[in-house]
Amino acid sequence: MKINKLYGKIRRLVSKPFAHFIPLNKKEIALLEYNFEFYRKLTGSERRKYNYLIKHFKLSKSIKSTQDITLTKYHKTFLACAAVRLIRKIGLRHYDYINNIIIFPDKFETEEFKFKLDGVTGENGNLGLSWKAIIRGISDSTDGDCVITYEFAHAIDLLSGDFNGIPHLNCEKEILHWENIIIKDFQQLKNEVKHLFSNIEDEPELFAYLSEYFFEKPNYLREKLPSIFELFNRFYQEYELKQ
Repeated sequence: MKINKLYGKIRRLVSKPFAHFIPLNKKEIALLEYNFEFYRKLTGSERRKYNYLIKHFKLSKSIKSTQDITLTKYHKTFLACAAVRLIRKIGLRHYDYINNIIIFPDKFETEEFKFKLDGVTGENGNLGLSWKAIIRGISDSTDGDCVITYEFAHAIDLLSGDFNGIPHLNCEKEILHWENIIIKDFQQLKNEVKHLFSNIEDEPELFAYLSEYFFEKPNYLREKLPSIFELFNRFYQEYELKQ
């Protein structure tokens, strides 16, 4: 599994300088402005950095589709815009374990899962997504349901080498803090959010579901689960909060 991370790191580093020379055209910008409220709100300097991340993501990942759907650069830009939102403050390295992204037209099955899926993130470096589920998730940015956020949160989780519900952290104190809340208090936290997520089986699912709410329903999460909101905001660094 480590070879996937090494390969992802090499692709990220090699493609980084080239992302400066591939512009997003006016049609791509218009597509993102129309579909993503958070993108419309970016300041000039924030948008330049964000556009660069989109281009770097597209260059560093292989994005393909099954034969029954035709991907264009606009599909890829659309996908990349939603995916890099999670790592815009913490760096593209958090996706190093994922090298291949496969788009399906609708729900799909895999060798491991013999039931219909909207998305799946594998330890083999592959991430699969249903385009229908992608559109459903993007169509309402405040419902806490976004398959791209869910699956790429799994990709972030995987960076440490395993799905355990804790992202890659550099500080031992932060690791212990996450372990206390997500691992030791898992059953208690699961009970607190069961009215939101009824099918949580383990810590990785909890991390992915809470990531969806963190980006799409931050005010709700901050009000109902302030300790979780604070924990996630220290990691994702998404919101600048007034004291």
